[in-house]
Amino acid sequence: MKTKNRFSLVALFVAFLLALSACGARLSTQVALEDSGAGTRTISFTMANDADTQERITGGYEAVEAAIKKHLPEGLEFSGLTVAEEEVTGNFTLSFTDLDDYKAKVATIIKASGETREPEIKMFAADNVLKKGFEFSENFSSTLLLAWVSDALVAEGVITQDNASNVIEGEDAATVTFGGQTYTEEYGGEISINESENHGFDEVIVEVTDGADESYGVVIRMSRMLTPAPGVKGLDDKFIESLKDVKVDADVDPDAGYYQRTASFQAASADEVASKLEAVFGKGSASFKVSTEDVKDEPKIKRTYRGSIDPTPICADYCSTAVRIYAPSGFTTEYGENTAYSSGASFDLSFERGVVFDSLDFTADISMSRSWILDMDLVIDSNDYADFLDDIEQSLTPSTGKMTTSDADGKRTYSFTFTSDDDANGVSAALGGYFTVGDLYEGEKRYVDADYTVDLRLDPHQFTGGSEVAQVTGKIKLGTMNDWVEDPMSTWSRDGSQVSYEASDSNYIMFTGYASGPTMGQLIGWIVAGVVVLLLIVLAIVFRKRLAKVFSGLGKSASAATAGVAEAARDAGAAYRAAAADAEAYAGQPGAGQPGAFAAGAGQPGAGGPGAEAAPGAPVGSESGPREFTEHDLR
Repeated sequence: MKTKNRFSLVALFVAFLLALSACGARLSTQVALEDSGAGTRTISFTMANDADTQERITGGYEAVEAAIKKHLPEGLEFSGLTVAEEEVTGNFTLSFTDLDDYKAKVATIIKASGETREPEIKMFAADNVLKKGFEFSENFSSTLLLAWVSDALVAEGVITQDNASNVIEGEDAATVTFGGQTYTEEYGGEISINESENHGFDEVIVEVTDGADESYGVVIRMSRMLTPAPGVKGLDDKFIESLKDVKVDADVDPDAGYYQRTASFQAASADEVASKLEAVFGKGSASFKVSTEDVKDEPKIKRTYRGSIDPTPICADYCSTAVRIYAPSGFTTEYGENTAYSSGASFDLSFERGVVFDSLDFTADISMSRSWILDMDLVIDSNDYADFLDDIEQSLTPSTGKMTTSDADGKRTYSFTFTSDDDANGVSAALGGYFTVGDLYEGEKRYVDADYTVDLRLDPHQFTGGSEVAQVTGKIKLGTMNDWVEDPMSTWSRDGSQVSYEASDSNYIMFTGYASGPTMGQLIGWIVAGVVVLLLIVLAIVFRKRLAKVFSGLGKSASAATAGVAEAARDAGAAYRAAAADAEAYAGQPGAGQPGAFAAGAGQPGAGGPGAEAAPGAPVGSESGPREFTEHDLR
């Protein structure tokens, strides 16, 4: 007996609490759908018109109605209040043209309620091989869609904040009408209707490979956790065979541990991807969009894939869905991956890549005067970057030198010219390095056996504003009569006075070379000297007869002078012989050779007597007499 009394007390207490809370509105929902997804959602409400309700309202039901109309969200219609003796009724109606429109309007209403939930709506009605019947589900309730009402009443002073939670008491059953039949969600709240015979797959994954040329390869993987019975596998076969314009692959090896069927197709555009997915999953079941945009303040391009898939027509009650995107070469996620994966019905996947130029070619011409011109051609695919060519041009424009553009065969070429007369700092900033031609000091010349040095430092990555270059080629050419004194470093090749570079990357480029050869001034000096010599030769040829007479006269004068000298020499020889004869005659006179102080010639130099000394410079005699002074001695 005591137990019964306790139970009665508890029941009485619960009834009392319900009576205290039974002052709000009761909601009921009716959804009417068409095959296209268009329809209406009507939320009807009823609340007691009693003293307790009236006490909680300031301004009466007119104030309630005015507050609701003032704060009514866009897309929602309000019928107004119908006040009867015992109850107050009314309804809200939401009309939509298709499920996407329905979803968009619901999102607006939820936002007005201060919520951030993303609405999801699924509808399936078909009679296909794998599934038959009707399914409809939502992830929101009518209570959530009217959550803004209490805020509106509080904001307008119709009720106090303490009563805000009592505006809506709860929900009754909801109904969904489709194809002439009505389906009921007994407990209200979020609607989930499943009146279908289901042999769908447990998992559906869509893989899209972007070919980067507006073409896409798509593979649909449909899996079951267990190998199906023969009857269900027969349904799979029948479904696969019904697909059009789709390549069907064989079953996955049973040893793989799961059962999978695959279908694949090629699409020439993003729109075709969506349309062919709808051919598999059903009309309106897929969307696929691809957009490309530049990244602000960075030399990058962002490629985004957005859309949704709804494989409900081929899915089991609890079916996982996912989309995997394989981006074009060079595009990666923030984690450096070329693949991105998204589970669920909708996806929004992005990849980025730096701008990639096809090629960079440079040519440096060095003159004999050591001045130089550096020409550079940077080529990019104008089709791949059609929307960003102006931005690229702006980022490439140097502070010095000249830049021009040209277009041909789907390529854009940015041509640059720098010279030794340009601002050195500007050239350095553009190259990410420098290009110099400088004379060597005397000591350096002797050490390396060269006259000057050529130095190049080039960073393709910096030159292109942080982008990549697929192919880099270049050459440095010396002036006339100049050459390198040694072969260049290993990354360069030499052909006479020209060195060349080639690489399939954007690595930093370095070159230092020693060269020798005349300068222009030296060459001009040599030319002037040669001209003078040539002129003298020409003059000699032109005036050869006159010059012959002059040289002939000079020869005769020289011969006459030589004959005169010979004649004088003969005269001198004759005089010498005469003097010698006189001396001999004197020696034969009396007293010659006798002793005594006064002997002829005694004691005189050159006396022929015994003990006498020959006079200095006197000719030495011989048996035949003194030697004759000849013309030969004169010479």
